[in-house]
Amino acid sequence: MGSGVTTLQDNVTFQFDKKYTMNYKTGEMVSGKVKFQNDGQIELKLKNIMIEIAGEIVYYTIRGPSLAKSSDIHVRPFFNEQHIVRSGDAQSSFLLEQGEHVWPFSFCLPDNLPSTLAQSRIKGPSIRYVVRVHFVPSDWFKRRIQKASFISVQYHSSPMLSNEIREENQNSKNINLQAILHEDFVTPGEKCPLIVNINNPNRVTITRLSMVLIQYQNLGVAGEDEVTVIKKDLNGIDNFQGEKWQNEFKIQIPEQIVSSYTGIPSQWSSRKPLVIRYELCLEAHCAGLFTNACVRLPFTVGHQKQKKVDEDPFPPKYDKLFLV
Repeated sequence: MGSGVTTLQDNVTFQFDKKYTMNYKTGEMVSGKVKFQNDGQIELKLKNIMIEIAGEIVYYTIRGPSLAKSSDIHVRPFFNEQHIVRSGDAQSSFLLEQGEHVWPFSFCLPDNLPSTLAQSRIKGPSIRYVVRVHFVPSDWFKRRIQKASFISVQYHSSPMLSNEIREENQNSKNINLQAILHEDFVTPGEKCPLIVNINNPNRVTITRLSMVLIQYQNLGVAGEDEVTVIKKDLNGIDNFQGEKWQNEFKIQIPEQIVSSYTGIPSQWSSRKPLVIRYELCLEAHCAGLFTNACVRLPFTVGHQKQKKVDEDPFPPKYDKLFLV
């Protein structure tokens, strides 16, 4: 039966209406056809044929003693929509005829879904989206035949207005570190301006200035995780001993970075929201223990930035408002 099921799965193909890409954004339609070539070698007595789209969180748990640990994989759905494309009568099954069968499908991705999230480490959590076809047998003890095709979904929020954000911190050696991010809403692939000011009145040696872009994940039952997206030393401050230092950098936001997200999908079983957020962490490194100065700049990653409208400092003249 196993080899027969595998053969039947090989006879199933997906044909999506969107050409040359499997990337979708929230609010978009996912449509296409499922094709199945029934060669008649195995009798298919079915209760129904169903096509579904699903969003799922995949995570692992570890069990067993330290020397004999094993891992279990868990799949927790947060979005699912199903269409039955063929079924028998209420109390009966049907035999699927020999030959080629084609079943169209169409699903609309809700606006409040999180983006596809790849694993950042071995057995780390992930978010995936999949279109599946199920051949449900009439006999409960028989194995269900199914075939899946994975797609990528990008969360698109409403346009957001970006604002300047600045943070500063002073360490035990009176080093004041200030960072200014011109915009707290950035788009993938953008070069984001960052200004760094250092006030060092005691002329303490600052060995280097490091930057880390961190993605924070809170995926409910899958737990919390921190992912380092970028980690590097910024140029121009090797063993600096001056009183004041300032420089501007262009931080390249990765093209494939996942959108920020905080929300509860309509079919999520928990009251706690799923969260993906970002921080830019800067650290001025000094000799000694616990002497570094650190600042954290939270920001949002999205795809639709609202343009700023310059305000007119002078009120309009009333005679111009009432021209006819």
